Amino acid sequence: MKTKLTLLAAVVALAPMSAMAGGSVDVFFIHNKAELKQGGNSVKEDGNGYGFRGIAELGNGLSLTASHQDTRIKGSNIGTNLGIAETRVGLSYKHQVNDQFSMTGNADFVQLDAELDKNLGIGLALDGYAVGVGASFAVIDNLKVYGNLGYLNLGKLNNKTVDGFEYTVGASYDINQNIAGFIEYRLVDVDTTALGPKVSVDLDTWRIGARYTF
Repeated sequence: MKTKLTLLAAVVALAPMSAMAGGSVDVFFIHNKAELKQGGNSVKEDGNGYGFRGIAELGNGLSLTASHQDTRIKGSNIGTNLGIAETRVGLSYKHQVNDQFSMTGNADFVQLDAELDKNLGIGLALDGYAVGVGASFAVIDNLKVYGNLGYLNLGKLNNKTVDGFEYTVGASYDINQNIAGFIEYRLVDVDTTALGPKVSVDLDTWRIGARYTF
């Protein structure tokens, strides 16, 4: 709990920091599709949620980043609703190759909380890290497309590692100098043997939101 509160405080602090140092704040709607696979069996669910993130520029291409998103999976096939909250705080680096193309790298601390129906007190908390590399390309004036490939390690559950890969692609359109709209797709694919036979979890996330740049 203490760690989560610290991370959330860092997220909130990014807004005033960005106002002074330059950066941006995003708010977005989330639609998730989750699939649990074990052996030849699979269970699929979906749900909706919200999120926000911020970037505070530190200079020389380096930035402090933070994000939080919260989703409620409906749980019609598993018999109960599932809440998934993800918080990240980290650093990113951007290298502007030319006017149209840039490359990025990131390293984040990640906290993931999963909770069954509220007030049951049943769930789990995982702490780990994510690293990734990406690129952004200006297709036409005001329109950018971007992508990121990363490795995600959520620590250990029952002394077994929970890890995998994540892939993100997106596009943003600048409405004016300060405001932009964006849409993103992220796939997280993690595996673990913490519950016996190997279990794979795929989480497809669509984000649609707006960005304010300082």
